[in-house]
Amino acid sequence: MITFTLVIPQSAVLWTGTRSVVYVKLPESKEPSFVVREITIGPALSNNYVVLNGLMEGEEIVTNGTFSDVFYKTLKSFGLMGKTVFYQFCPMMNDGKGAYWLSETKDIHNPYYGEAMLTCGETKETLKY
Repeated sequence: MITFTLVIPQSAVLWTGTRSVVYVKLPESKEPSFVVREITIGPALSNNYVVLNGLMEGEEIVTNGTFSDVFYKTLKSFGLMGKTVFYQFCPMMNDGKGAYWLSETKDIHNPYYGEAMLTCGETKETLKY
């Protein structure tokens, strides 16, 4: 019996603290519309992640630009209901262009490279609401 594993690009995953989410396209929508969905990821495979739960084969997702400037500016404008979050940066992701994530803790727990580079990165901004 052959089993298939669902794999998505690392660039599709948006990190919000300990959660990993993706933007999933709503198939019934006439205009491009997306919903944020939490997923469970497994091991990294080169520039991809194995998806363990939360996404089904055939669903369309955003694969680039998931942590956009628009999202960041919206977050800064509206906040997170009394929470403090840390806007953190990994300089090595995306072929040296870097990538951001949100964390609930000040300590760096780089979501992009697993145990190999868990503390690589820096806090760029502390957002207090």
